[in-house]
Amino acid sequence: MNFLYGIPAVVLLAGALIVALVAADSGQIYVHRRFRTRDFIAHNEVGGIIIAVSGTLYAVILGFLTVVVWQHFVEAGQMVVQESDAVVDVWHTSVGLSPPVRERIRDDMTRYQLLMTSTVVTIIVSILVLLFELQYPFRSDVGIGPDNWIGAVEHIHQMQTGTLMNMRH
Repeated sequence: MNFLYGIPAVVLLAGALIVALVAADSGQIYVHRRFRTRDFIAHNEVGGIIIAVSGTLYAVILGFLTVVVWQHFVEAGQMVVQESDAVVDVWHTSVGLSPPVRERIRDDMTRYQLLMTSTVVTIIVSILVLLFELQYPFRSDVGIGPDNWIGAVEHIHQMQTGTLMNMRH
């Protein structure tokens, strides 16, 4: 199964798409050769019921997925609160240490905070752009190109390394 990792994603997607199309077409050809046209006309009203049931099942599954994602979101929020509490505890506990150790710990905590903040901001912006592009695929002029993403990542890197640590630029 590891050989799949060596295949470029575009080629793998194209192959999967071709296999799916061939399977669907083969199924259509088989069904139409197996049954008479008269059988299709006699059972035409069943198609609407099947579509309604399929739509209902899709809605139920989508609802369950939404609940599961929301639960993970709440759990992630609780983890962020716990981690923030731990960071604050370390920050305040370092007061009792010698000045060089205290400064090193506080510098590490500041770098850690900037790293986490920039990571979260990057993820949120990426998700929002993706959702916007999915919601309005033909009306969107956002068109985030590779140059813009490289500029955003460079800006985040500068925020982390200290040239823009005050985050006012």
